[in-house]
Amino acid sequence: MTRNRISKKSHQRVSNHEFNWIRTELGDTELLSVLIYRRFSTDEQDHSSVVDQEAYCRKFLTASGAAGARIQVVTDEGISGEIRSRTGIDEVWRGIEENRWNLILCEDASRLYRNENWCMDLVGLAVDQRIRVIAINDYVDTTDDDWESRLHQAMQVHGLTNRYTSLRIKRRHSGLWEMGAAMCALRPGYQRRPTTPATTTDPAKGPFYDEIDPKWKPVIVEAYTRIAVKVVPWDVAMWLTEVGLPKSRNALLDDWTDKNVINLIRNPIYRGQERYRKTFSKKRRSTGRRDQEKNIPQNVLWRNMPHLRIVDDALWQEANAAIDSRSPGHECTRGDNNSTYRIPRGSRGPLSGIFKCLCGANMVPIGENGYRCSNANNRLTPCWIKATSKREIVHQAFSDAIISHLRSIRTTIPEILMDINAAATERIVLQDELDQLRAVASDLTEKIQSLVDAIENKPNSQPLQDRLQQRELELARVEAKIDQSERRWVDAKTPAAEEIENQIDGLIEAVRTMDRSSRSAICQLTAKMHSVPFSQFGSGKVVLRVRMTWNPAAILPPAFRLLIQSLIDGGVLPCLAPRHCEFDVFQQSGCPQHWVAVREHIAAGLGPTAIGKILGISKRKVCLARDYGEKLLAAGMTQPFTELSESPMNAARWGSRHRQWKR
Repeated sequence: MTRNRISKKSHQRVSNHEFNWIRTELGDTELLSVLIYRRFSTDEQDHSSVVDQEAYCRKFLTASGAAGARIQVVTDEGISGEIRSRTGIDEVWRGIEENRWNLILCEDASRLYRNENWCMDLVGLAVDQRIRVIAINDYVDTTDDDWESRLHQAMQVHGLTNRYTSLRIKRRHSGLWEMGAAMCALRPGYQRRPTTPATTTDPAKGPFYDEIDPKWKPVIVEAYTRIAVKVVPWDVAMWLTEVGLPKSRNALLDDWTDKNVINLIRNPIYRGQERYRKTFSKKRRSTGRRDQEKNIPQNVLWRNMPHLRIVDDALWQEANAAIDSRSPGHECTRGDNNSTYRIPRGSRGPLSGIFKCLCGANMVPIGENGYRCSNANNRLTPCWIKATSKREIVHQAFSDAIISHLRSIRTTIPEILMDINAAATERIVLQDELDQLRAVASDLTEKIQSLVDAIENKPNSQPLQDRLQQRELELARVEAKIDQSERRWVDAKTPAAEEIENQIDGLIEAVRTMDRSSRSAICQLTAKMHSVPFSQFGSGKVVLRVRMTWNPAAILPPAFRLLIQSLIDGGVLPCLAPRHCEFDVFQQSGCPQHWVAVREHIAAGLGPTAIGKILGISKRKVCLARDYGEKLLAAGMTQPFTELSESPMNAARWGSRHRQWKR
């Protein structure tokens, strides 16, 4: 690699008066290798900035008589100079270490770094490698003896400029907030109106103001309604992608995700309240990058924006309560104590979070074919139930049970509609429910007042402020339920029988597939299903059965279901009340499976050979089933399976030879 060939003839100035501060010529231009580094900070800045920076540096080279130099250009676009590791600047570091250039040229030192120490390190390394560095507008030239003091002064000025610019931006934002102008990227469901509309020659000018987009308002309401009736966020995300609801301009993906849906539901702007500065950026000194941290409640700004309300308080609270109900209610453990540790996300199927063990933990996929309690091998909270169920048996049994119930309820659609119409005609309002809700609201109001008094005595108590915020949220939700109950049947429209049948067909089809796309339908049909251990008579075998409560109201359209849910909970519509069911998630062995049928055929006078032909089993198995039944009855039992409440003494298949099930 060619070493530095820059001339050391001092006090010889270049001809152009813009650059007459340069005291040392650039030397033999044919052998001069030059790096021009250019950068602009963010995507909001003009991309032509880097073009102007390069043109300015080339103008300097031409004025210095080095127009024929070999030039390489390195660029960082849309990234702050406060960040230490960037694609372009990392290439500059490598080039200096490999001694690729004789001269590094930039418009000013802040293009390299905004941090003085990092900039000094970079320029110092270049000097050690005998590479000249010139920051044109800062009058920094490393061939001058005072280059370090000049670079220090320049970086001090750039730091102050940053600070003053930040203060001006904050002052401007505060003014926009007070006048009710738009403060952030345009949110879904709204459109932005400029103060001065665009013309053929000039772009639109602000301040800008948001208003509801009538085209997307029904879509936002439908999204809240679906979440309120426990449709899973991922299913709502796919629906929003399908209908084409635009996302915020700064979104990384065009398609909606479950996180996007949750953020939409959580955003108070859709109920006419806007929040600002919920988070703030904090600089990490080691890297220069900024992390978003949660702001303290006193620094979060709120303003009422009634013209931006899309959903009422009742629907907003119902949807947010549905999101809250998906939380496990405790801090999730991390690492190998988490039940899903090292379990691939692709293996988390349609029953994830729904299929529970008797101990309350999740039944999780183990290996490729089985479900087992997630606490079975947990050292902190071990579960004694180590029985497993094959995944295909669980899915098939669940699908068969639900489809059977849905087909049964299809025959009662006329009676269900009659009960719904009767309730609608009589304008049933559950007075007991209203009285209970009002009592809760009164109690919460008293607690809030007590907390306010306590905070006045201890204004800096964060736990008291957090408790006050939680109580206010609970009161808002109770008041929303009261409002919903009082106006339950306003503008209500009972669904037609055909609409309910279509809903049932959709549920059956979703449950029949039993894949991740089925989760939305499954969550509407049931919230939880528990595995219960049973011991088999005559052996140490432990098997599992499932007990489940399913929700017949899932056959109704989501919006109408939300409307009458409290009536169902209050027992006014027993035809739609939750129903219990139980089914096996194991494959019965021969004797427990056939002993009843064998006894019936023997009572009818048939012999073992004839019975074997009818049941499709051998004569020996018929005799074994007969003997098994006699022993079972002699023990005073009518069922071969007994529910367990504690670990059996000698459970089959729980020994060390089955450790391959462990994660």
